This record gives sequence, C-alpha cells and structure tokens, in this order.
Amino acid sequence: MNELDRFTDPYDWIGLRGWRHPERSRIFRRLKALKPRPTILGRRAFLLLRDLFGGPIDELPGLELEYAVQRLMVLDWSTGFEVLGFFTEEEVRDHSRLYGPPVESVLGHFWYGLLGHEEPRDIERVYLRRREVPSLWPHKWAGPMCG
Repeated sequence: MNELDRFTDPYDWIGLRGWRHPERSRIFRRLKALKPRPTILGRRAFLLLRDLFGGPIDELPGLELEYAVQRLMVLDWSTGFEVLGFFTEEEVRDHSRLYGPPVESVLGHFWYGLLGHEEPRDIERVYLRRREVPSLWPHKWAGPMCG
C-alpha cells in the first residue's frame, strides 16, 4: 500500500501518532516544508495535498479525497494548529458540519474527539482500549450500520 492510499484510508494510523513528537514524524516534516496558499479552505487543502503527493491526487474519488483533507485537518488540529498552521479551529469546525469520517475508524475517533474538546492522548488511549476489548465496540445502541 503506498503512502497516498494510506493517507486516504480512514482506518490507517499514518501520521496520527505524530502529535506527540512532530519534529520526529516523517509526515510532519514533509508537511512543515509546504507553504499554504491564501485561499478558501477546500482549495487550500487540495493544493497542500497536491504538493505533498503530486499528480495522483487529481485522480482520487471524492470520498477518498475528503478523507485525505480530514486527515490533514486532524494532523494540524492535534498539534493545536501551531506546528503546521494550515487551518484554524473555526474553519475545521465549520467544515465538520458538512463532512466527517466513519465513526468507528481511527480517523473518526480523532475527528470527533477533537470536536468534543478531548486531548489527542485521551483519544488514542480510548481507541486502543476499545480495540483490545471487543465487547466495548461497537455498542449495541450504535445502530445497524455500526456492527
């Protein structure tokens, strides 16, 4: 699986543990070298992804492209918008009203956890615990689409 496929997969951990030590994370180092253009959120995210991955980003289906944009936002948000500085919390919260990754995915856990003002450390701990104890996930009340 190449890096672009991993970046667009909401169930993949790529980059999501980089919030601990962004200076040691390969993906954060590559992202910090990029310069965001002063344009609207969606275009800015697309151009950042194109700079990061090149031409193949143009051929992605819409849903996979959205997952890549959400991962980019989560990476920025998990470091308090200070390490990368591509987006603002207000922009991400506005974007979240329209889009969101699957709830049971690792990207979804970070996305909805950050929206709920949780710390990345706590989000990661809860996700890993639910993976270890199958009876905690999915919940019986989660509905037919979750299990």
